[in-house]
Amino acid sequence: MNSFINESNHVDRAEFKSMIFALDREFGFMDSAKSNDITSQQDFIRLHDLTEEFYRNVHSDIFDDFVPIYHSIWKLRVRDSIGIRNMHQDGGIHYFGKKGYQSRMVTLWTNMHKDKFEALGDKELGIYVVENSGKQNNLLYETLSQSDSHFFQKGDDKLYDIRQISNQGVSFPLKNLDRREFSYSKGTTIRFNSHLLHGTIPSEITDSDTLDNFRVSLTSVWVHREDLNADILEMNKRELVDIFCQGYNDEQRSRILSHLNHVCEKELYRIENISRLISHFLNKNKKNYEQ
Repeated sequence: MNSFINESNHVDRAEFKSMIFALDREFGFMDSAKSNDITSQQDFIRLHDLTEEFYRNVHSDIFDDFVPIYHSIWKLRVRDSIGIRNMHQDGGIHYFGKKGYQSRMVTLWTNMHKDKFEALGDKELGIYVVENSGKQNNLLYETLSQSDSHFFQKGDDKLYDIRQISNQGVSFPLKNLDRREFSYSKGTTIRFNSHLLHGTIPSEITDSDTLDNFRVSLTSVWVHREDLNADILEMNKRELVDIFCQGYNDEQRSRILSHLNHVCEKELYRIENISRLISHFLNKNKKNYEQ
């Protein structure tokens, strides 16, 4: 698994400026009083349509060869970043990547806004990425790749399957991992392999006057069209259940379906919304793929 990471800034591009205007008009992300600080899965298609020209023209290599499986706007306040532990891999591999950890997946993290105030340094509200290099990092990724799923942090030294349908996880000294940190700069897009763990740099600010200041980020996850498991787009509910229970024996599957029905419904809802986004994208760009 490669450690592809790229950083570029497009704050002066017309596509970036017009996208910011359109997104703020639609979602009001600059309104500090908004209680909804992250868009929902129901917003996938609307977000795609509003960001399409930015991705098509500024990140054309991704737009031409990859298919989106996730879009979101996330507003994070300083108070919520203090001591934050949100290390994770971006979801979707178990369902939409047919080659496991060899499926080519890319995350684009675009910085749209950060409040300006004296106590906020360049790296405050920034992110880090855990590269696949170094003994400890290599060992962890080798372990995770055997599961054919992605994980999220829960506790100091525990990662759990992002599907959340079992208590099985991976114990690992996460504090020992080498992390590459990125400052938060408006207009910067950080592109990296979606199989890489990443998260928000925890803030140490305690000044009460700055706790409600925030950043706003645009995130998208893309899978290479040659690695996309397009069959899932035609599956019925029973077949989808088989997909997200894959890897569990009959006894585990029975327990999952009987005791974790709310989680199963949540997973089905996620798959259905991603499938709609993929179909929307493929239908809009059918001519490009037929050339």
